[in-house]
Amino acid sequence: KRIKSRYWRACIKVITPWLEERRSPVLACFKKQIQAIADRNSGTIPAGRDGFFLDPEQIEYNNVVGMARKELQMQTQEQLDALSICKKVKAVRDEIAHLRMPDVNNVFELIFAMDRYLQ
Repeated sequence: KRIKSRYWRACIKVITPWLEERRSPVLACFKKQIQAIADRNSGTIPAGRDGFFLDPEQIEYNNVVGMARKELQMQTQEQLDALSICKKVKAVRDEIAHLRMPDVNNVFELIFAMDRYLQ
């Protein structure tokens, strides 16, 4: 029970800020495409069906996963790798957001993929 409690606290206090620190470098390879989408939409990014719009600087990992289905084109290996990381982040962050502990293997895979990508 103590180990689970420590793991949960680590997810909130360590993993979440760690992911945020790395968001900009991971998403940098999509910057031109994201800006082009924003330019077509009065400087904002459509974010969902409810008419909600984001500033391009507010784009999150999960937004990239959604945008990859329609607007973003994976043109390079770097973009494919970044998308893979975004999907891994989404899986981990979705669990944390719903107050569930993410699977340890998913966290390990995310950390290793992120470290490889950002080296």
